[in-house]
Amino acid sequence: MIDRKPQKLIFLFYLILVVLISTIPSSMLQIGKLWRFDKYIHFIEYLFLGALLLNCITPKKYSPILLIFTLLFVIIFSGIDEFIVQKYFGRGRFPDLMDWKMDSIGAGTGILIRYFISKKIT
Repeated sequence: MIDRKPQKLIFLFYLILVVLISTIPSSMLQIGKLWRFDKYIHFIEYLFLGALLLNCITPKKYSPILLIFTLLFVIIFSGIDEFIVQKYFGRGRFPDLMDWKMDSIGAGTGILIRYFISKKIT
C-alpha cells in the first residue's frame, strides 16, 4: 500500500492557505490591474485544490463515484469559502457567484487532469 501522507499534508497546507487568503481584508489587496484576472485566479487556485485532493487518494482506487464526491467536496468547500468565510471574516470582501462558478470549474478541471495523469502512469 502506498503511503499518501505527504500528499495529504500538502493538500491540507494548501486548503488552509486558501482560507487564510480569503480572510485578508480587501484594503490590503490593492494590487492594481491584477483584478482584471480575478476569475482566472479563482480558476487556477481551485484547479490546484481539486488536483491536490484527488492526489491524496491512491490512483488504483479512483472510481466514478469517488470523482463525483471529490468534486462535490471542493464545490461545497468553495461555497463555504466564498459565501461564509469571505463574507464574515474578510473585511470589505463580498461573495460573488461567478467566483464560485470559476472555483467549481477549476476544481473539476484539476480533478480531471489528475485523473487522466493517473491513467497514463498506471
